[in-house]
Amino acid sequence: MMINYKVIPYDPKYAAQLAVMWNESMGAWPFGFGGGIPFNEQRMLDWMKETAAISIELALSDDDNTILGYCEMVRYEKEPEAAYISLLNVHPDFHGCKVGKALLKKAVERATQLQVRRLDLNTWPANMKAVPLYKKTGFFWVPETTVYMQNYIPLIAQQGPARDFFARHDWYDTYERCLEVREDDEKWHGMKAFQYTWRAGSEFLRVVVDREAKAITAIENERWSVGSTISDAAPVAGMDHQVCWLLENKAEQEVPIYLKASGDEAVKLNAEFQQKLQGKTALEHRCDLKIGAEVPQKDKDEAANRIKTIAVVGTEAIVLETGIRVRQPLTIDLYPGALPPFVAKGQKIKAYIRLKNNLDRPIAGRLQITPSPGLTVAYQDQNQDQAHQDRDQNGHFSADARHYAGIPITLSCDQPGVYHLDALAFYNDDESGSGGVGGDGGRERCSRIQPLTAVIVPLGGSIAGITEKDGVLENEALCLKLRKHGGHFTIIDRMTGELIGAQDIESLGPPFWPNEFEALPMTIEARTDALVASV
Repeated sequence: MMINYKVIPYDPKYAAQLAVMWNESMGAWPFGFGGGIPFNEQRMLDWMKETAAISIELALSDDDNTILGYCEMVRYEKEPEAAYISLLNVHPDFHGCKVGKALLKKAVERATQLQVRRLDLNTWPANMKAVPLYKKTGFFWVPETTVYMQNYIPLIAQQGPARDFFARHDWYDTYERCLEVREDDEKWHGMKAFQYTWRAGSEFLRVVVDREAKAITAIENERWSVGSTISDAAPVAGMDHQVCWLLENKAEQEVPIYLKASGDEAVKLNAEFQQKLQGKTALEHRCDLKIGAEVPQKDKDEAANRIKTIAVVGTEAIVLETGIRVRQPLTIDLYPGALPPFVAKGQKIKAYIRLKNNLDRPIAGRLQITPSPGLTVAYQDQNQDQAHQDRDQNGHFSADARHYAGIPITLSCDQPGVYHLDALAFYNDDESGSGGVGGDGGRERCSRIQPLTAVIVPLGGSIAGITEKDGVLENEALCLKLRKHGGHFTIIDRMTGELIGAQDIESLGPPFWPNEFEALPMTIEARTDALVASV
């Protein structure tokens, strides 16, 4: 069906037509839209007054002002530099008329005008047919999510080289993209990345977005390229690492290059580089960077640390950012995660403290564990007799480079519960790899205190409790975790450790809304066999 329409900003004078569109679209939404209650003009006006949208676009027919589609964009509470498409709808009678494409193109352009860095949206598994359209308009499916998508074209379009390219060529028509319905799990120089390419005749523009930094880390065109990488995208705190800038002059004439780089509060870097790069020449410039041993290891849903580079190629200025997901030299956890159920007072439960050596050399050391009241921990060193075990307050370990070590322990308690343990490791810093603790084996270092949780459920029952970051509810078969910040929850099979399901509150839809819980403190109360969350 051919129909002429235009995309315009919302105006209250269209409230009656908008009410008709939503009423006639309810069947396309699971459980209806707006609670299944029909809209009239007044209810539509009241609804629109409550919106926090920074942009609302309507697809309006040229002949009779019928509203064919609606697109609403809001800002994130947690990331005010990003925007989110909270509502996108096309009237069922006009599916296939490219109304959705027109609305999405306008949303990307509007986000660029508003100078946001990123535009996001969610969809749901039953709407996979829309994924190619989202990808064609610049959205990437973030891996390991229930179709959460990010679009960095607004940020890219604010860079000088892209701004010049888009002034000459239409960004949508020249965009090259694989439209397969799959997660966009890509790598660039070992870094998690999204890669954009535009091509118009002999001209092209390629931009690499670092998923950890949520920013541009490389730009290339037919004349030159500049990019920033790190020797290890998940570097170990307290160790020396390198950042590398990849530079290439593709033209015949020389071009001046200037770089100025700095780290954030966790990354010690202050570098400056200037050189005239000869024609048809590529160059790698490296610089050492230091990550303090005190820098904590962040969860994957927390913002990564960054290196920021201001690059000037000729007269064109570019801002690059490279993300760093810091790891501690030694990570510690309790194994197995699913402990046997509580049967009787004085019961002894066997477990292991598992340590991962993230260094590139072997280490040896000792471990101290401080349990919360009601729980006792005894080391079961197979090389010591019982009398020595009772006297020694340390568990001893050794681990090869980038390998695990296990310390057998025995837990005992008087009743079921969610118990906390603070684990602290002392280990050698022997770069020669000769092993030992202190003395000739190298200087002894101390890990950060790592909080562990031992959940001991009652036989045939369940238990709830609070950890440092989560509320947990477990029985013998299942474990449910609710994150204090963001409202993310997971369900895990306790016996196999396999993930059964995971959900973010903003993914509860459609329609989808920005996750207000990310910006609000959440209080979780643990009752005997339930978790109660409130904000």
